Amino acid sequence: MIPEPRVDLKLLHSFVAVAETLHFGKAAEQSFLSVGTISTRIKDLEQRLGYPVFVRTSREVSLTPKGSELLAEIRPLLEAVSKIGNTSGLNLTLACNIDCMIPAVFAAIERMKANGAEIEVRTAYDHEARQLLEAGSIDLAVGWSDLSNDDDTCRTRRLLILPVFAYLKSDDPLVVRDVITPGDLVGHEIVLFERTLAPDVYDAVTGWLEQAERSTSGYTMPIFSSQAGMAGTAAARTQAATLGTERPPSDAVVWRPMEPSLGTAIWATTRSADAVLLAEFEALVREY
Repeated sequence: MIPEPRVDLKLLHSFVAVAETLHFGKAAEQSFLSVGTISTRIKDLEQRLGYPVFVRTSREVSLTPKGSELLAEIRPLLEAVSKIGNTSGLNLTLACNIDCMIPAVFAAIERMKANGAEIEVRTAYDHEARQLLEAGSIDLAVGWSDLSNDDDTCRTRRLLILPVFAYLKSDDPLVVRDVITPGDLVGHEIVLFERTLAPDVYDAVTGWLEQAERSTSGYTMPIFSSQAGMAGTAAARTQAATLGTERPPSDAVVWRPMEPSLGTAIWATTRSADAVLLAEFEALVREY
């Protein structure tokens, strides 16, 4: 009865909150969400299931028979997923690529702290996080790369997809465009980070440009160079650009979205024994 092809934990959490309180307002309060968000999630769940889970009147809310069956089926799942986040005094160490500390990730950490967990947050590039995870020095890694390994000692989940932008000097002729295409970057030097810092992102960006070279007549790949402090380096050069996730604009530099759309994933990784922690963290990020 659980929706396929994948359980949407945020919808199920909201369903259980309403089912246990039989009140949308109380469910929203205990979930740190608005009543409108709770109501929308219940409607989304009912649409996916193809039947109502609640009977709503002006005076009360009650479960339908199928809603009661669903509650009995999913409670064990959500109790297991919630075990980590609801354990008072839990001590965790999390390593996060600094560029991945976006609001959704920050909010998930704060929610786990509010549920009683003590969390130490370190910053680490992806290759450093892998080493820390394998050494047992951290419990959870968040970054641009899938850190799972062949021996199945680690598990990973894709949290979000973020669009990639071109970072240009404010006086570059391309800033008048709403979007940047591979052809626009011909003649530009593309300044990227070292591949070891985030291999998945590096490969996505270079592969995207290589695909454009194969499919576009007369297109020539831009020149690549790897630099520390790549954004500042690009801004200091005459005709250079860097590619990455969106940042606040400044007087010297401007971000423009790439087209065709290019996205890069943020991943979370734990040791296989901590799979419940991974599922809990993913659910909290997706609830943001």
